[in-house]
Amino acid sequence: MSQLEWQDGLRVRSRRDGQLGWLETRADGVRVVRLDRRDLQYAPWNPNGWQLDKPAPMAEIQIARVVYEADRALRLALGEYGVKDWRDMREPDRVAWIAGPPPTPATKGVRRELADAIRATLRGRSGRE
Repeated sequence: MSQLEWQDGLRVRSRRDGQLGWLETRADGVRVVRLDRRDLQYAPWNPNGWQLDKPAPMAEIQIARVVYEADRALRLALGEYGVKDWRDMREPDRVAWIAGPPPTPATKGVRRELADAIRATLRGRSGRE
């Protein structure tokens, strides 16, 4: 097994039981893994016992939200007011954004280019890279 290079704040996962944590150097200089738990808990650092956590790629609906929020910001910047917040939209309308902005004459220009660029950049990535 390859050893993990130390870096405070690096997100890691236990090879033994899959627990999630972050590398941390305590005030006394001891290296530990701060476990992802509500109460503050630490696990001893063993370079062969932990691996870099590789999060799953972003879901299409997550990418759709980023596209929507960017489109909404652009529309507001262009003087279009009254654009709904993502949370105020109906679920079918949110799902429709997976394909990008609704097909209208206004979406043929910069709005479509922005949506396509965001999708191309985020597809297959975790967002933590």
